[in-house]
This record gives sequence, structure tokens and C-alpha cells, in this order.
Amino acid sequence: GFLERIGKYRELGSTICKIWAAPRSVDFAIAAGDPSMFQLDAPLRVSAMELAASLGMSLMVHIADPDTWFQTRYKDANLYGTKLDQYLPLERLLDRFTVPWLAAHMGGWPEDLHFLTGLLDRHPNLFLDTSATKWIVREISKHPQLVGGLYGVALGRLFHGESMFHLKADASKVGFATLVARLQACGYFLIDCQVPTPHLASLGAFAADRAEFLEVVKLFRDQPPTGDAFAAIPASGAT
Repeated sequence: GFLERIGKYRELGSTICKIWAAPRSVDFAIAAGDPSMFQLDAPLRVSAMELAASLGMSLMVHIADPDTWFQTRYKDANLYGTKLDQYLPLERLLDRFTVPWLAAHMGGWPEDLHFLTGLLDRHPNLFLDTSATKWIVREISKHPQLVGGLYGVALGRLFHGESMFHLKADASKVGFATLVARLQACGYFLIDCQVPTPHLASLGAFAADRAEFLEVVKLFRDQPPTGDAFAAIPASGAT
């Protein structure tokens, strides 16, 4: 039934298949009588990936969990493995399935940006999701040095980008993804990228007709946003 559901969801328009592989999935596997059933590279999981990839779907994976969980809930490494153990099958699968992958919750390891950088460098088909914001903010705020970002001008419900920069690989992409989420939450309608580039296209930008763009500007430039998208995120004390 599981594989059939993937096919049906694809028929309904789904373009991504999520594989949940948190360490605690072993608890459910033991209860089902097969401790290895839900490992990321288990036959059932690989069959799902093969089907999804053959249907033109991307793959999303929940891998690992916060460091604090490995010190408490997952402290039995014989049962759950170490945190690094979680990524060994992932890297093999990233090489095997070359479709785009999205690693949920900052790839499961926002506590170690150096590791994530290496993961992204080794696997160009891997992208990081930035949900589970409280966890991510708490960990990223421990590294207060500026590593990248972007700036521009906000006018009504429009944001006109000026430039992006990075001192660490992909840092500007993380900044852009964060900005998009905050602008959407505050009712912004458009991010004006000004100049089309392959880099911006990879982030979802597209060209617009000039007359249509000017109509959008006229419509939204005087409309106030619903919130402050640029309110400071506390550098410490985030939970």
C-alpha cells in the first residue's frame, strides 16, 4: 500500500516524497518486529526512493535530531547509533539517487555548520530546509559572526533587493530563504531581484514583463505589510 500511495499522490500533483528517518523510528521498527525496517537504506525505503525518482519526484528526508536528544533520548548509541552514523547511509543514497534532495530542519545538524558545509560541497543535489525555526535560531545564534546575507529597500508590500554576499559557502542562500519566509509571513507580495542571473533563477526567480511589473509596483507600494519582517532575532536566549 505504501508504494501505491506514492503513485497516487504523484497523480494528484505531488512533486516531492518525504522519507522520515529520525533515530526514534527504530522504536516503531522494534514494535513491528524488525529493528532495521525503517533504516534510511532499508529495502522498503529504497523501493520508495526508486519509485519516487522514476516518477520525477524530488526526495525530502528527516535525518538525525538535535544534539541534546543524542545526550538524552538517544544516549543508547547501540540502539540509535551516534549522530554521525545517521549520515552515512544518507551520503550513499545522495550519490545513488541524483534527483534533488531536501534535508529537513537544516539537515538535522544546525549545531555543526562546518559539517553541513562539507555535506553540501560533496552533494550538489542536496538542499537544506529551514523549518523547526526555534531549534535552528537557538543553534545558529551561537555563531554570531557575519557569514553572508542580502540587503535592499522595503517599499509597501514590496522588497527591492540590492545585493547578496557571502563569506561562507551558501550563506547568502540561507539568508535569502529566511528573508522569503519572513516577508511571506508579513504579507509581502514581491521580491524585486532587478537583474536575472542563473543563481537567482536557481532560487526561484523569474523574469516579468516591465508593464506588468510597474502595475504590481503601483498596486502594492503604498499598502502596509501586516507585520515587521525585519524585527531583530535575539542573539541569545532563543528557545
